[in-house]
Amino acid sequence: MRPPQGGTVTPPPPQDALQDREAAPTLFRLPRSFRRNRFLALLRSAGYAVIPLEESNVRDLYWDTQDGRLHQEGQRLRHREANRVGLWQLCKGGILLAEFDAARAEVPPRGPLAETLEPLLKGRSPLPQLRIRARTARYDMQGPGEARFELTLHLNLRLSLPEAGGSIREAPRLSAVLWSGEPREARHLTVLLRDRAAMVPEAGDLFEAALRVLNLPPPGAPLPGELLVLPEDSAAAAGRKILAQQLFKMRANLQGTLRDLDVEFLHDLRVATRRARSALQFLGEALGPARSRSLRAELGWVARVLGEVRDMDVFVPYLLPKLDDADVSPEGREWILDAFHRRRTLALESAREALRSRRFAALLNRLDRLASSPPPKRPRGSGGAAVAEMGAPLVRRASRRVLNLARRMGEDPTEEELHRLRIRFKRLRYAGEFFRSALKRDPERDLKLLVKIQDCLGEHQDAVMAGERLRALTLRDTDPGSPPERLLEIGALLQTTRETARLKRARFRKLWARFRATGLAP
Repeated sequence: MRPPQGGTVTPPPPQDALQDREAAPTLFRLPRSFRRNRFLALLRSAGYAVIPLEESNVRDLYWDTQDGRLHQEGQRLRHREANRVGLWQLCKGGILLAEFDAARAEVPPRGPLAETLEPLLKGRSPLPQLRIRARTARYDMQGPGEARFELTLHLNLRLSLPEAGGSIREAPRLSAVLWSGEPREARHLTVLLRDRAAMVPEAGDLFEAALRVLNLPPPGAPLPGELLVLPEDSAAAAGRKILAQQLFKMRANLQGTLRDLDVEFLHDLRVATRRARSALQFLGEALGPARSRSLRAELGWVARVLGEVRDMDVFVPYLLPKLDDADVSPEGREWILDAFHRRRTLALESAREALRSRRFAALLNRLDRLASSPPPKRPRGSGGAAVAEMGAPLVRRASRRVLNLARRMGEDPTEEELHRLRIRFKRLRYAGEFFRSALKRDPERDLKLLVKIQDCLGEHQDAVMAGERLRALTLRDTDPGSPPERLLEIGALLQTTRETARLKRARFRKLWARFRATGLAP
């Protein structure tokens, strides 16, 4: 039932085994009155043959990417410590797909398992998500018919976040894996456990149950269905849903940002704050003008706090190929990168201080109260208008703001003007995403074009900011004793940033022509 250890990757079980495994609830919450001997006697009296396999103290550390690529495939990657042996394990539906020895969990998996994971991870690194400790007892069980199960009791269950100081004690669970037989036999076992053993069936596996106990969303979890904006929603209801969406994303990425596990956590947290600000701007009248202005100001503070870290996260990868293009020496490369890594470290500490502050906690609570409050029965102003009616005017208004600024810019806009235009395109994109039904022609194509324009202008801004940071570096970090070639290398880098900005301007002119032809620009 288990693959051999020592780096062996086993072929996946037959598809019918996986399908049977998913045919009935397979996780059960044990009652307080649970007694193991009484439970085993119940199974045997019902015609099941139960054979003990092993007992061990288990410490599982579950891993996934920031966007939940393994979870989306129904797979679990964990590092297990049992009986002083460390193992990487890849599972699906409670069935072990691959396993190999690894004493430590800090290093992402390598060797044969890494090759197995690569098609799933697609270049993203797995990150620690959750720690589960338990005393486990495994049993092989033959049913009255042809069914064969593996049962695992998870006793003395404790849950914690990685790197957390404490843990939460939780009620024990039972996992039941159907290895062979008809799905109806798994359902028969479920009825037996529910009605005669007083066990409560739970959705998902032990990992998902632990997330629910800790009030955490699964890795890369999509928005809950009840938060999706419908065409018939009023502006007041839509605004609350949009704020709830962004609050969901902020909380889902907060711990990863604080622990600096992956730069995408901070990026997604910052994007959620910007989207929430845009929603408060678009729907401020329906949500309350004074309250919306106050919340927008606080969200702006969070975005600024995170902005310096995010700028470094974007800038350093942007700079790496430029160092090669400019033929910067190894000493110059190390000096330049060290300077910017020091800046990021300082910025990250400031961001962590802000995200742990009472001010930030109060902001989340205020957003939560507004998002969860019922819409007024008789909303004032535009608050009662349906999304289908008011979405199109909001998108047109955001589009006109883009067009008006572009007209004032002329044929040769300044860097500052292009930066302001990028911000207006970003707000237009958010309006299109919030009120997708207002994009009558081809919403997906129109939004993809807005993303391309925003990315193009963003890359232009990255080049401009790279030049400014490099110039600041020469003033701040160089000293009279620096070798002359250091300034020459920075000069060569500056030339590459200017060339990038020129190419992005040319690219934008082509995208602008496409934008004018979409009908989004009135």
